[in-house]
Amino acid sequence: MVPMQDPFTGQSPDAGQQIQHKSICRGADIGNRESRKQITGVEMKSVVSVLAVLSLFNLVACVEVMDKDDLKGEVVVKEIRNLVIDEPYFLVDGDFVPARRLTNKPNAEMALLGDRQTYALSVDVLTFTDKGVLFTMGQDVRISARVLESQNGWITTFPADHEARLVADGVSGGNISLQVERASGSLNLVMQGERGGVGLTGGDPHPSMDGKSFPLPRPMNGFGCTQPKEGAPGGLGARGGISGSAHIEILDGEGFVLNAKASPGLGGRGGPGGAGGRYCMGSHKRGPSGATGPVGAEGTVQTICVKRGSRELQCK
Repeated sequence: MVPMQDPFTGQSPDAGQQIQHKSICRGADIGNRESRKQITGVEMKSVVSVLAVLSLFNLVACVEVMDKDDLKGEVVVKEIRNLVIDEPYFLVDGDFVPARRLTNKPNAEMALLGDRQTYALSVDVLTFTDKGVLFTMGQDVRISARVLESQNGWITTFPADHEARLVADGVSGGNISLQVERASGSLNLVMQGERGGVGLTGGDPHPSMDGKSFPLPRPMNGFGCTQPKEGAPGGLGARGGISGSAHIEILDGEGFVLNAKASPGLGGRGGPGGAGGRYCMGSHKRGPSGATGPVGAEGTVQTICVKRGSRELQCK
């Protein structure tokens, strides 16, 4: 397998400070049994999430649960033999979930909330079909593969219509590291921040916005009503998330096509305008609603670095 390196320092996990960890294995026994510690309730939650991944693919794998004080939330899934991405998959709480198995449409609750998690996968053969898409949902993902075969598949951060919660800024696209011994075909990699949340709805109408009644001039009888005022404008959309960064290393990829792009998270849509004032004489009819609020600011763009064979690392 390709040795896993930190995409930002270039060091292997063994470089520098050593991280003590425990192993829980299925179908294999790794490490010194005497060095294993009892798993805490917090760590067990991570173990359950990872085992769900393994049961989904029915593959032999090992899970390393890092000590909470050394590296919070680190989950390592390794020795996955063959992984085929042939439809949209979402990384949710450590599980790769096919879109068809999602109870609800992907929403802001699936995006990263709180501390970012790092998921490292070591795969023998990783295959993407032309319908295969892997959404990382703002997490840090490190993939090491001996063979990558892609028929114009996709690795990206969020679906195009995904947006943050109401008035919340979009989260980062996270960091993706892809290290491959041999690659063939073509792969699309898109780093993009989450779209910002929608702005607030314009404020509630005030009685002063209602139309005013006035007596009609003779010879007409009755009363007329002035035009009620327009509603308050909607609020500013939230800021889009930063694109996130990517680091790709391919040892042997003659003819392999990589289309990599980083884009800022779009600014959130402006909030809808508030309701207009009422017409006179107890009418339920209202004046025009307020204007839609302005779109939020875009996020910023980070770098994508690619290294092929013995060539120098190229970053843009």
